[in-house]
Amino acid sequence: MVPLAVGVGLIQPFMVTRKILFTIFSSPRLVMRMIAAGWVVEVRRGGPGREALFDFQSAQDAYARLKRGEEPPLLPCEIRRRKV
Repeated sequence: MVPLAVGVGLIQPFMVTRKILFTIFSSPRLVMRMIAAGWVVEVRRGGPGREALFDFQSAQDAYARLKRGEEPPLLPCEIRRRKV
């Protein structure tokens, strides 16, 4: 995770958008699996004219879990596809 450079020091964001998560993890499907598994916590639901926001600390924790070799469970649509 790359902190944002602000002034002389570095500061980490409190919340990030889904698009930023896609950029950080380089895989939209992986991000969707982590969100569905509860690894990344949704702080604010999206809606018309509003983006969903996610807790940045939970994204860092999810990254640590991935580094330890854990994998989030498959999405329900991926499980159905495998059974066919």
